[in-house]
Amino acid sequence: MICQFVWVSRAKFQMFRQHPGGMSLLTAVAVITLGSALPLPFSWDELTYHLAVPVRWIVAGGLPVLADNPFSGFPALPQLLFTMGIEMGGIRVPRLLCWETFLISFLASC
Repeated sequence: MICQFVWVSRAKFQMFRQHPGGMSLLTAVAVITLGSALPLPFSWDELTYHLAVPVRWIVAGGLPVLADNPFSGFPALPQLLFTMGIEMGGIRVPRLLCWETFLISFLASC
């Protein structure tokens, strides 16, 4: 992710610096959207499979198919990244990873 951010940001930051309100716009978008990335998980998706399955994989020490959660049978890349994030930084890291991806996408689309 960081390499992708650096690659995209070199050209995009130059563009934002040239325009008078560019960095202000980027900062405003980052601050406004950060608020949704900081609370603890509460939605059905997060509590059922986005975070529940990775936490149970950590407890199991692998990627078993869980009999009571069919979503563990077809792991997606986000769940695998969330597993590493939860192990390294806790339950809030997956949302921050999504927030970072949003900012990279925002930069890439400008």
